[in-house]
Amino acid sequence: MRTSRFVCAALAALMAASTTACIGSSADILTVEETDTAVVTESAAVEEASAKGYDEAGWEKFKEDLAETLKDGSVCIDEEEIADILDSLSITDSGLIYISFEDSSIVVSYIGSGTDLVIPKKINGKTVKGFFSINYEDYIAYPMNHIDNIKTLDIKASLKFIPDVFSYCDALTEVTIPDSVDEVSKDAFLNTPWRNALEKENDLLVIGHCLVDGSRAKGKVVVPKGVKCVGDGAFKCSDATEIVFPNTVERVGYEVFQECKSLRKIDFGTGLKENDSYFYKYNTPELKKVILSPCVKETAVTTMINGSTERRKPNKNMDCLDITYYYYKGTIADDVLNDKCFKKVKKSVLPGKTKSIKVTAKKGASKV
Repeated sequence: MRTSRFVCAALAALMAASTTACIGSSADILTVEETDTAVVTESAAVEEASAKGYDEAGWEKFKEDLAETLKDGSVCIDEEEIADILDSLSITDSGLIYISFEDSSIVVSYIGSGTDLVIPKKINGKTVKGFFSINYEDYIAYPMNHIDNIKTLDIKASLKFIPDVFSYCDALTEVTIPDSVDEVSKDAFLNTPWRNALEKENDLLVIGHCLVDGSRAKGKVVVPKGVKCVGDGAFKCSDATEIVFPNTVERVGYEVFQECKSLRKIDFGTGLKENDSYFYKYNTPELKKVILSPCVKETAVTTMINGSTERRKPNKNMDCLDITYYYYKGTIADDVLNDKCFKKVKKSVLPGKTKSIKVTAKKGASKV
């Protein structure tokens, strides 16, 4: 799973000096003009909001539940840090819980009674950067889930990444995603009517500019233009025999091709730069042909071949694969594939010129 942008332990240290709640006077969208000077104590905020979008009992219960969650032994923070986090929680009139930093804010959860939720660009004049997370030893959890009353969601914040949030929101039927979103986690919006409807209509689930799920795909799959990222495990257990990526795809996530038993060919297009997926004999036993992008980075190539970011001979689970890697001459892929540690790897030069591509790979980095 992708590492969260917001690690709890780091949050506690950053928030220790920010224990005063800031609340605006507007309902759902807090504008800079209306909220820059609206600073009140947390108790006053609760009193004022009691007759508005949420009640005091719900606010207190949320903090109690969050404290219990943070006391879990697999969350690596102590009592003082938990207290800092709780003291740093603030809430808008509509019931949107957030944490403010010096020049930004993050959304924690929503306890309002309204059915139409807006994630604003700014809260109290501070840019919304993402969502609060709780980091357990082996997974990451987000409080922004299981919100039963919201029917519509409008994300106005200019986010690049949407993590595993808004799953199991049973009434959610309409979602507006900003154009800025390039990456969406696999379980975002999971088991919501909105996502379920999208999955019924398409074998490929695309949210924003991210291909989130292609596990239902069969035969030759052509990923639509405009997709920039292929999310972790996107094609896991699919029956795809060939996957063609558009030139807009720049990143392929982790274990994208896991258990693709019928997959024979992958064309990464000409835009791919980063890749975290690899090919093992028990994951892609039929894979024969991989066409590499002319601008692919060194670590993207080595990960495919040996599951490592370093140049070293493939292990026994990978060197038995009968894959031919096709590359453009004069590119980083050319430099990597022709390293001595990959002398047994099958390779072939693609026709065409790549004048704009410059080899920046480090020489002598082989580990045989």
